[in-house]
Amino acid sequence: MRALSVTYEKLAAEAKLAQLPHPLLSEEKVKEIWQALDGRHRLEFLLDLWRASLMATEANDFRPLAKLLADWEATAEILADRDLVQAIREERSALEEEKGRSWEEREIEILKVVPHL
Repeated sequence: MRALSVTYEKLAAEAKLAQLPHPLLSEEKVKEIWQALDGRHRLEFLLDLWRASLMATEANDFRPLAKLLADWEATAEILADRDLVQAIREERSALEEEKGRSWEEREIEILKVVPHL
């Protein structure tokens, strides 16, 4: 985890986030999102932030970076709700079980429940 913190500090310095022109792009906002994420999501966040920072700097357009931070802020809020995360995992698991089933199999199952179709 220490390595990720050091990486974050380097990234923040390179991107000069505190000087960016949008309130979502403040260093405080980035730290807030960072602290709300677990290790795996922190790594994804760092990579996304690094790529978006480079592109924003090159294009001199920080709107995509602001959108990225808004998206990650929403992700952090979702991850903070353990019940919601569990419900999402259960739904994803149910969808995985459905993969590979033909439409005919599903249609037969539906007709058993709703025979008048």
